[in-house]
Amino acid sequence: MTSALNTLDGDEKVNVYQCIDQSSSISIYRVNVITFKKQITDSETYLNQLKADYSKLGAASFITFKGKKAVQVTENVTIEGHNFKQHSISFLYKNKALTLVLVTNSSSGTVLLENYKTNFSLL
Repeated sequence: MTSALNTLDGDEKVNVYQCIDQSSSISIYRVNVITFKKQITDSETYLNQLKADYSKLGAASFITFKGKKAVQVTENVTIEGHNFKQHSISFLYKNKALTLVLVTNSSSGTVLLENYKTNFSLL
């Protein structure tokens, strides 16, 4: 993955890393990292609000990811006139909000997502 964005949003540091695979279909793998300046003390409220926000975009649900409670959403998106599925998994880790994003037009999107989830590791 390469760095795609490194900026500040208010007091929060935002980093985005991505990899684009254009082998037989298009798949974009992205990790969004928001580093909070202030400690998040109520992760349950944070995740509940995130699920409510994600529910406006698509089918959102709570999952367990790498032993952490997370919110997953799948939504339909259109990029330059092409239809894609966007899968996002958001969770908190060491006072950072991490979101794994897979945008793909592959018919094997679910398999790609499972592989992404399996191969992602927290350091």
